[in-house]
Amino acid sequence: MDLTVFFADKSVVFARELPREGAFCFRPADCGEITRDKIVNFLRTHNSVAVLTPDPEAAFARFAQDFVGVEAAGGVVENPQGERLMIRRNGRWDLPKGHVEPGESVEVCAAREILEETGVRAEVVAPLCATWHAYWFPKTERWELKRTHWFLLR
Repeated sequence: MDLTVFFADKSVVFARELPREGAFCFRPADCGEITRDKIVNFLRTHNSVAVLTPDPEAAFARFAQDFVGVEAAGGVVENPQGERLMIRRNGRWDLPKGHVEPGESVEVCAAREILEETGVRAEVVAPLCATWHAYWFPKTERWELKRTHWFLLR
């Protein structure tokens, strides 16, 4: 299974085979070669990096060690007319989402964050997917690797 991590508008995919043309290919001899610093360096000159390895999950696990893990949840809220709820954040359109609080399920987090950010009360209908985002967080002065769980809500 391929795992993709987004660094803003750039991406890194961990895969057995090249998932798409145009990506810079990195074939590490072993998982120890897969570090955050090495990947960030590749992203300075490439928009997409493919880490090609027989064990993408192990390669991703090694890469993830260089980050503080963060869990988040959010969703696509759809009304009876099929309209979808978006928010404007940092000059871009986005879906409402936020960090999971201790002891909170990702489903409860998604509904809570939507209510907090939009004032709309919605119920989870189904899971959609999970995405990974890596970033430097200046407030805490650390690299974070955020997994966001996405849901369909009504």
